Amino acid sequence: MPRPVRTVDDLIGKKVMVPINLLLPKSKWSVAFAHKTCKVVGVKQDRTGAITHIYVVKEKERKFDKRTGRFKVVKFLKTKKRIPVKYCTETVRRIRRKGNATFQWEFPSSNTVTIKAGVQWEGGMAPIAWWLNNQDLMPYEKTKRIDMNKKPAAPMFNLRF
Repeated sequence: MPRPVRTVDDLIGKKVMVPINLLLPKSKWSVAFAHKTCKVVGVKQDRTGAITHIYVVKEKERKFDKRTGRFKVVKFLKTKKRIPVKYCTETVRRIRRKGNATFQWEFPSSNTVTIKAGVQWEGGMAPIAWWLNNQDLMPYEKTKRIDMNKKPAAPMFNLRF
């Protein structure tokens, strides 16, 4: 069964993980390896309908959830931050690790705006373009699958002495 095609309206209100350097001014970009939970509040599109920017708001307050044992964002700031679409797209590749029979989606790079996906992603996060699965809104490339678990070629003759 193919994945559903989602629209921009499905994206608004979703929580996304944004690299902290995209939320800071360029002079502060040396702090690059942290992520913040943000909420998508708007999307900017061009005349063709393709997404050019997304608008997110940062988290303001977290609360510890005893049931799950994790921190949960309960409040967001009101100031919108505009993020270009190049940080939301990522080349989508499927790989198969040695010893694993199934293909998995390659984990996106650390500066990609990601959304919670399914178990098929290593790490559970996927770029927004993959989640939308709508090439009219945000086109992305699918590269050839890489089979890292190739079997050696069968010998031509089976010689026994």
